[in-house]
Amino acid sequence: SNLGSLYENGLGVEQSYEKAVELYRLSADQNIPFSQNGLGRCYENGWGVEQSYEKALKYYLLAAGQGLADAQYNIGRLYETGAGVEQSIEKALEYYRLAADQGHEEAQKRINALQKTVSSQL
Repeated sequence: SNLGSLYENGLGVEQSYEKAVELYRLSADQNIPFSQNGLGRCYENGWGVEQSYEKALKYYLLAAGQGLADAQYNIGRLYETGAGVEQSIEKALEYYRLAADQGHEEAQKRINALQKTVSSQL
């Protein structure tokens, strides 16, 4: 929910991660990818909820499955760093490519950086 984002970032309202989580959850339960991604971000960072990479990945996957580039990028980050998942550059690249194919600039930057790293190790 855009309202969840306002509370997450304190835009025009008093910043409250707890309120953001509440609003994101309402929309995430209705299969809204933006809110699923927002809820994933809250779980990843422990904002307003107990930190959980497992729950973050769950919500990112729900949003990514609906084609949300930001969620695909976030999954790529988790795989690149091994945060809550077994580190896999191959899986990171897979998700970064999905996001980059939709014009996600940060995903493209990560692809370029990882390809340089991989090729320098050969």
